[in-house]
Amino acid sequence: MKNYLQIITLVFCLFTTTNVLKAQWTDTQCPNDGKITSLAVSGTTIFAGAPDEGIFRSFNSGTNWVKTNVGMSNSTVNTLAIIDENLFAGTSGGGVLVSTNNGKTWKEVNYGLSNLNIESFASIENKLYVGTSGGGLYVSYDNGENWIDAGLANEPVQAIAVFGTDLFAGGDLGLYHSDNNGYTWNPVNTGLSNTGITSMVVSQSNLFVGTYGGGIFRSTNNGLFWKEVNIGLSNLNVLSLSADGSNLYAGTSGGGVFVSTDNGSTWTEMNVGLTDTKIFSIAVAGTNLYVGTEQGVWSRPTSETTALYEIQGSTGLLNEIGLDQNYPNPVFHETTIGFGVPRSEFVRLKIFNQLGKEVATLVSEELSEGTYEVIWGAENLPGGVYVYQLQVGAVCKSKELLLIR
Repeated sequence: MKNYLQIITLVFCLFTTTNVLKAQWTDTQCPNDGKITSLAVSGTTIFAGAPDEGIFRSFNSGTNWVKTNVGMSNSTVNTLAIIDENLFAGTSGGGVLVSTNNGKTWKEVNYGLSNLNIESFASIENKLYVGTSGGGLYVSYDNGENWIDAGLANEPVQAIAVFGTDLFAGGDLGLYHSDNNGYTWNPVNTGLSNTGITSMVVSQSNLFVGTYGGGIFRSTNNGLFWKEVNIGLSNLNVLSLSADGSNLYAGTSGGGVFVSTDNGSTWTEMNVGLTDTKIFSIAVAGTNLYVGTEQGVWSRPTSETTALYEIQGSTGLLNEIGLDQNYPNPVFHETTIGFGVPRSEFVRLKIFNQLGKEVATLVSEELSEGTYEVIWGAENLPGGVYVYQLQVGAVCKSKELLLIR
């Protein structure tokens, strides 16, 4: 078995040390590397809002962009939302604009709005809500043609979230909940050590809020209690949140982008290639993740997300590549594989069966010096001996594990 292991290790290293593609962010050049405060996606169409520049649109996943401001009297865009087949834009001082033709032309819809500084959108059934900067919430029952006061007067509402039939609104003064379409509101801040709410998202039946200075909090009971979930989140100034299936993304002010694949329990930085780490907005379109920064829109395939986390305080101590024996071994459900990287390098960690067929890729990206762990679930695989291989640059190391079924 030892000779067999050496042979397949040599063969896989020969085939994987050429034409390495680095997992990193790509600048889409929108709009000429200017500030992007908001994003909205519909299929392969992406809309990007910029202060003083209006709105840019791409029909081909960010390859090309065009400005689409016809009918816009105010081009300072704070937020975007696609609701049903309409595109809405919230501006500073210009209120709400709507486009019914995919952004080609715009129309103001501000009747009934006493505050024209729009910060956020949300919808429940046939009701459209907007949050304002210091003017509370408003609701429209006719796609924005008319607006009615929906409470929280004089409150800044920077984020709104719909959770079932419940409505949540948050801002600099904390978080509020309504279970009657905004007729009455109650504060729901128990467990929140920081009430400067910047963003909200619903993921896997849980509600998450981002704060400036306090990181991220999660509620599993409809906002009655909040728990801090900041393990691995090295920057607590959260500006944006987004969810895509089991992946949860957070954008920070100066710390870049973080991803959680375990419902917020742990976070991993994913900033390779990203030169601007102030993330105002995040959106998923098809198989790509997009972020709005002070230097335009950047993209990265969502397939490059891994369940990898770094062990804190371990960098600067390694002299060579290390690959630990997995634990537990034998494996019944899942196992943890630890490894060390002595320098910044492109790293791959893969699992192969006894025939040499690849069955899983656990890591495929550039990592900095340090020690890491990754969890492998081994779902839907038969029992037997498997080989896990670590490749750091042109160097490979492998070990065996036993899967019991």
